[in-house]
Amino acid sequence: PKLAQTFIQLPPDRGRSAPRDLEILLASLPRGIHPAVEFRHPSFFRGQRLLPDVIDLLAEHRSAAVITDTAGFRELAHVSVSSLRTLIRFAASDGHPSDRIRLSHWAARIARWHQAGMQQIDMTIHAEDPIAEIELASSFVELLNQALLRQGSALQIPVPRLYHRLQTELF
Repeated sequence: PKLAQTFIQLPPDRGRSAPRDLEILLASLPRGIHPAVEFRHPSFFRGQRLLPDVIDLLAEHRSAAVITDTAGFRELAHVSVSSLRTLIRFAASDGHPSDRIRLSHWAARIARWHQAGMQQIDMTIHAEDPIAEIELASSFVELLNQALLRQGSALQIPVPRLYHRLQTELF
């Protein structure tokens, strides 16, 4: 079995002093672990991009950058990539129409990245309501499959479905 990416989230109050600690952590991880790091402090960014030295640090340690897309906090929705992997965290805004627009943009971008050779793209969708999460995930996969077809890709991802309400009550 293949391990998915390991999510590392830096605290929002942890600014430019964190890279040394992060470098120690990343260097200590076993070879088979694939870290994906979410930077939350504004000092890591310039113009919606991670700073070049941050990208270099991630690349040196075969680590991916987490891209966080939260309505109202789009400054964290950078599109910096440091490897052939990425992890996208999408925070829904309780059924606001902007959710579908943002998901459509991500579907198109991910289809382009896939065509360009990105090897692993993981996406998590967060919503207040667990049923809304499943509905958004289904909608996103449908949008992604359409975008992949437009890019000429034969890849089609199975659309997740809610089979029973108990699916939402596991945790």
